[in-house]
Amino acid sequence: MADIPQSTKKGVLIDATSARFALQYAGDNFAGVEMPAGGTPVEVRPGGRNGKLYPCGSGVFAGITPESKRTGQPSTYFGTGTVFHASDDGSLVVGNLYYVSATPGRIADAPTAKDSKGAFFAVTPNDLQVIRVGSLT
Repeated sequence: MADIPQSTKKGVLIDATSARFALQYAGDNFAGVEMPAGGTPVEVRPGGRNGKLYPCGSGVFAGITPESKRTGQPSTYFGTGTVFHASDDGSLVVGNLYYVSATPGRIADAPTAKDSKGAFFAVTPNDLQVIRVGSLT
């Protein structure tokens, strides 16, 4: 098991058509920490009236970030159905499941203690689709 080499490209990495029909939440959330570019698996933690987004570590997987955010910035996350550019090197195996890594904010190529079910499905050698959110163990 290894974390996949996630994309380092800047700009919009989320497929606009899939995101339009995917589960998404743009309410009173804000970034609890600096978030890298799109495709970071996130969890929502309570923060007063608002929710704080963090790279998915100890909590429940809520979706992925569509763009990089600085701490305290309003944040949206996209859930089931979203297709996103996940890897620049084209090493994803089309049809394979990918998992939320035990390393916060990363995606793995095999089941982990954090995700035994698979949260992502490779649709191209570079792109993943979110297929499951919530508790993945």
